[in-house]
Amino acid sequence: MSENSRIQQDDRVWRNSSLICALDDGERHLGHVLKVGRHWYAFDATHFNEESNGFRTLGSFASLIAAKDAVGQSARAGHAMSASAATYSDQLNF
Repeated sequence: MSENSRIQQDDRVWRNSSLICALDDGERHLGHVLKVGRHWYAFDATHFNEESNGFRTLGSFASLIAAKDAVGQSARAGHAMSASAATYSDQLNF
């Protein structure tokens, strides 16, 4: 897979490399997957994790396709920002 390869899904675009793939919609980073060892770890970039100090973890997957699907499903859920993220943005005067 080329570092600069892109795969379009609706208005979302995957940017792919051999160890990390990121999904965006042209305005927002929606999520990403990272390869660690033999597994792919999926993250929802539109929601905080339970500690509110990082991205929400969607799980670990044996295949890249399954990890990307988890990110895609989370992005399709239609939640641009969680209440926590909106509150944090308000604190930063966005």
